[in-house]
Amino acid sequence: MAEHKDKIHAVMIGLGGAFPVYAGICKRAPRWIREMGMEWFYRLIQEPRRLWKRYSTTIPLFLWLATKQLIKQPKVLLRSQG
Repeated sequence: MAEHKDKIHAVMIGLGGAFPVYAGICKRAPRWIREMGMEWFYRLIQEPRRLWKRYSTTIPLFLWLATKQLIKQPKVLLRSQG
């Protein structure tokens, strides 16, 4: 989508692995893996060649930004959970 953002003048929504799962091409992670928030890791194990590069750049960035937000606003996040 990022590659085509200036060429396509429409709303684009990224669905990730939703289509292959619903089409029956790929299996969804077991419930216990999903509940741990590790479905991304399950997908990486299934398709390492395709996903390693994407995950190696996006996961560390996500972790960095999430940690930064937790450090800056711990009270706001705790209030929203309770």
